[in-house]
Amino acid sequence: MSNKPVIPIILCGGSGSRLWPLSRKSFPKQYLKLNSSERYSLLQNTYERVSKINNIKSPILICNEEHRFIVAEQMREINIKPNRIILEPFGRNTAPAITLAAKVALEIDDDPLLLVLSSDHEIKKNNQFIKVVKEGIDFAEKNHLVTFGVVPHSPETGYGYIKSENPFDISKLSGNKISEFIEKPSYEKACKFFKDKRYTWNSGMFLFKAKTILNELDKYCPEILEFCSLLYELQLQFQQSQFQLYYHLLKVSNIQQDDKTFLRLSLLIEQLMLSRAHQIEKNLLRLNCLKGRLPKNSHCFSRKIFHLK
Repeated sequence: MSNKPVIPIILCGGSGSRLWPLSRKSFPKQYLKLNSSERYSLLQNTYERVSKINNIKSPILICNEEHRFIVAEQMREINIKPNRIILEPFGRNTAPAITLAAKVALEIDDDPLLLVLSSDHEIKKNNQFIKVVKEGIDFAEKNHLVTFGVVPHSPETGYGYIKSENPFDISKLSGNKISEFIEKPSYEKACKFFKDKRYTWNSGMFLFKAKTILNELDKYCPEILEFCSLLYELQLQFQQSQFQLYYHLLKVSNIQQDDKTFLRLSLLIEQLMLSRAHQIEKNLLRLNCLKGRLPKNSHCFSRKIFHLK
């Protein structure tokens, strides 16, 4: 069993267009409870689902800027203090979010395992899911990129598919090398995939070491890594500048840190700096080379695949 820390990377983006009118732009479905008998929201269940994995750490969450307080409050309700909440001024899909999370994770540990999860999944067979994740950890420790496939129960056109090199035997838990990823297919193709045991639905969940995914990005998506690294460095500079300004404010004004005047002034400075930092981020993210997704090269994103029964 691995002794490496496992950091959940929970992706909380979403426009709130599904499950309308309960789900909406200001309150997408991942922050909802599916029914009145549920104790937690989908987001809260996402962390609770993996909380018993050995060496699991507090999560890194990526969400829209306008949902920052919802995310923080829902984590507080389950007594979890996130390692970081990364705010997106606007969505750029999965790859940049994972890249920034991997950079942040390296602050926490030398090379932790990253378990990338969607915040809006409903998984009934949780014990089976945990078994699959634990099996995946063994492969991720060997520098493989692991993704999780769901065995289809119907020919769906709303999901992406993963084609493995060999058919799955659903009677046992096993890994398979990936042949290719297929975007949402036509109904005719979905029917063919459903009959072929090499195909599973793409769950959008992944597992790998932080340095392993960054190395793969450097090989296949250097533009994404370059600009996310620049954003990360800007964030570090912002934190340092914020500290220096606070220290200077205390020094020149002789105001105690618990003084209300200090708190008001420091809040104003933080708001001004955040405004400037977000503008820099928006300008960078507008660059055409930041496409927001990994290339359709199976070697780039996943080397091993598991199925969920």
